[in-house]
Amino acid sequence: MTSSFSVIEKFSGVLIQFSSEKLSFFILFFCKPLLDVIMIIGDQISSAQILLQ
Repeated sequence: MTSSFSVIEKFSGVLIQFSSEKLSFFILFFCKPLLDVIMIIGDQISSAQILLQ
């Protein structure tokens, strides 16, 4: 009973560590370009507002 619980605990710890690494990888690869696109759109919107005024 105790040994199986500790194995599950170790496994969940490894899983959490792995998923956090995957998450940071995901953020670097997908959210960074998305942020760049948002920044570009924001710049275009602000410059368009300046042109409209």
